[in-house]
Amino acid sequence: MGAGDSGAPARLDVSGSARLEAELEQATARLRELDHRIKNDLQLIGSVLVLQLRRLGEGPERAAIRGALERVNAVAAVHRRLDVAGDPAHFEASALIHDLVEEILAAARRSDVAVRFALSPATVPSRQAAPLALITGELVHNALRHAFPDRPGEIEVRFGPEEGLLRLSVRDDGVGLPDGAPAPGGFGATLVGLLAQQLRGRYELVEAHPGVRAVVSFPQAA
Repeated sequence: MGAGDSGAPARLDVSGSARLEAELEQATARLRELDHRIKNDLQLIGSVLVLQLRRLGEGPERAAIRGALERVNAVAAVHRRLDVAGDPAHFEASALIHDLVEEILAAARRSDVAVRFALSPATVPSRQAAPLALITGELVHNALRHAFPDRPGEIEVRFGPEEGLLRLSVRDDGVGLPDGAPAPGGFGATLVGLLAQQLRGRYELVEAHPGVRAVVSFPQAA
């Protein structure tokens, strides 16, 4: 045995590791608390909008409040699926889209409208989740309102990587665009276009024969 070698096992310095674990737990707890407050605030805003709806008859004001409520619900759907304890920086987008569309169909009480999914797994950064949810909500609500005014139908929702981009497609087999009419230019269409630009992508609305297909394509961010 060499000089200075006492033969005692080396001690592991765990104080640094324990401190890091404690800091991580504190950061996770703060993130959970922040997420909880955001969920509560969104729920409060939704409740206020519901109260306003109950006071209004059919007309432009009611339609505007209903649209605002739908958009709040889309953002709330993102926060319900935020994995604070796991990876809060990323979302599995196809699962978010599937659940959001199911919620919209259930709330619309349109049992005469079927939905068909063709979704491929794709992960997006959390910063893209809310714009994607809002776009999905706008396109599905638009199909429900305009494609099937007095008859049943089907909506097809497709999402996934395609030609180096992420592509969301919402197609209906409804009445389509009036002959010779331009694509709708209302607030919903404007909002989808702006959100697509925020994702550095583009928005297209084309005849599908029958019906209409709305497509948003954007690059998959890291």
